[in-house]
Amino acid sequence: MVSRGPMPGSAGRPYQLAIVGCGSRGLSVLERVAALAAGSQHRVEVLVFDPQEPGPGLHSPGQPDYLMLNTVASQLSIFPDDDALAGQPGRAGPGFYQWCVEYKGRPCRPPRCAGEPAQPAGPADFLPRGWLGEYLVWAYRHILAGLPPNVSVHHIAERVSDIAHGDGIGYILSTPSGMARQADAVVLSMGHSGRRPAVHTAPPLAAPGAGVALEGLGLAAMDALAALTVGVGGSYRRDADGTLRYQPSGREARIVMYSRSGLPFRTRPDIAPGQRRAPPVALTLEAVAELRRQHPLGIDFEAQVLPLLKAEMIAAYYGTTARDEALRARIGAWFRAGRLDKELQVLACRFSPFDLGTLLMTELPMAAHGAGYQNWMRAFIEQDLRDSACGLANSPVKAAAEVWRDCREQLRRVIDDRGLTPASQRLFFQSYAPLVNQLVAGPQKERHEELLALLSAGVLRLARVRRVERRGAGATLWLDEEAQPLAMDYLVAARIPDNRHPEQQPEAVASLRRAQLLQCLDGSGFGVRTDGQGRAIDAQGRCADNLWVLGPLAEGSTYYNHYVPSSGAYSRAFMDAHRIAQAVLAACGREREAGQPAGRSYA
Repeated sequence: MVSRGPMPGSAGRPYQLAIVGCGSRGLSVLERVAALAAGSQHRVEVLVFDPQEPGPGLHSPGQPDYLMLNTVASQLSIFPDDDALAGQPGRAGPGFYQWCVEYKGRPCRPPRCAGEPAQPAGPADFLPRGWLGEYLVWAYRHILAGLPPNVSVHHIAERVSDIAHGDGIGYILSTPSGMARQADAVVLSMGHSGRRPAVHTAPPLAAPGAGVALEGLGLAAMDALAALTVGVGGSYRRDADGTLRYQPSGREARIVMYSRSGLPFRTRPDIAPGQRRAPPVALTLEAVAELRRQHPLGIDFEAQVLPLLKAEMIAAYYGTTARDEALRARIGAWFRAGRLDKELQVLACRFSPFDLGTLLMTELPMAAHGAGYQNWMRAFIEQDLRDSACGLANSPVKAAAEVWRDCREQLRRVIDDRGLTPASQRLFFQSYAPLVNQLVAGPQKERHEELLALLSAGVLRLARVRRVERRGAGATLWLDEEAQPLAMDYLVAARIPDNRHPEQQPEAVASLRRAQLLQCLDGSGFGVRTDGQGRAIDAQGRCADNLWVLGPLAEGSTYYNHYVPSSGAYSRAFMDAHRIAQAVLAACGREREAGQPAGRSYA
């Protein structure tokens, strides 16, 4: 337990804020409360509930170095600058890469191949996930060391099993050990911590050669694959022609990798240091605001938003092809004037046609069915690796895909607080959100280069699975290309579990739902409903001003909540934390004037 005493001479008890789950999102709230309270006389006590040391969340410092981030080092920070807060004063503090330089010496990327020397890591490199965990632990301790005298922090190393509405005191939070603490306000920021733990590595294998079925093709699957290969002593080497080869250790499993859709992820492209996103030309914040104004009962995503996104992709593709930013702006003007289809014919003749359909693929082509699936996947990955190696600044395909990342804030403002029609919202989260992950949230290109080496070594098989029958720890797989089923000793669900479903939500969230203090999204059964600023909405549709839900639990009510924040540009994660801190200090002022703490209240 870490604590700073109350401010000398202050009367009454401090305002109590409970942060339930303190990964990067909860840590951002703590940082903002400490920063803003430093300029006030209000006393705030922050109760941090987290079974582990606050800060890292899923980014455990103890992870092996072969588990890598898929965000470049310079894009991660727990300290917001003025740009991240839309011009409001931020806090000086090292970002992740700067911290690595200052506190880890000159950081070097772990060598991939046997005998290779470690190479210095630059700001645009992907670094080990465990290093980010170390940074977040350091940031938590750094924030504590600089607390103003009117702020105290108490870490309670337990999970919260129940949250009840207290009589005139906000909430009562209980833990499995029987501890009960009161709080005037609560922030739920538990990340992916549902009732099932997230899978990052494969289970221990009984013997070399055991059959392991990996369900998933994304980041968690890449982690599990690394644990089953490099993690058991395998290594990589590079031939004279540059081809990456896998050197088995003899302790590998027989690995079959598949996913429900069968669609591959695209890898993250190389990014030049300091590269900034281009301003939007079609899906602007002003265009989103106009859509919300014109369609108060809900926007149709495919009819009214997707055309703007496609125009952005076309502008990015041809702007990158021609190396002409002015062309991007002209394409936006053509779109607004209704001339884009006509001008596209000219652009296709002048440069090359843009295969927008393949980039937005949601179903496998005929060539990928049956026995052709693995060969199709190999060819797809090889082409995608060539695009990634060109870099974001030089690959028209990667530039077009990156539009979906660059326009996340616009998409949030489309979706926030039931901006889409119910049918369109279901369609977006069932079809388009997974597509975005496949386009711009895939692994580093090195992981797919390794995947190709594992295929060539016979260690890995990519399969299209039409049916899975679980049996104990293992499963029987029915493959598209084989008449006989394949028996596997282990089945690993190598993906992050979805804790938005009521059956998987943490106990604290379930208790609030039973008390009708939270509600799930209308008609979907998934996600906790919030307004556009993270404030919880109860079963009667009222918006609380002392209960917030941040991170993956709010996915569906708003869009794309599972990420570590970054400075340098507007950041929704930092702004959410900033608004919570402002609300806490405003509540302190109201209570001080009234002379008593407030109960649950609504905006």
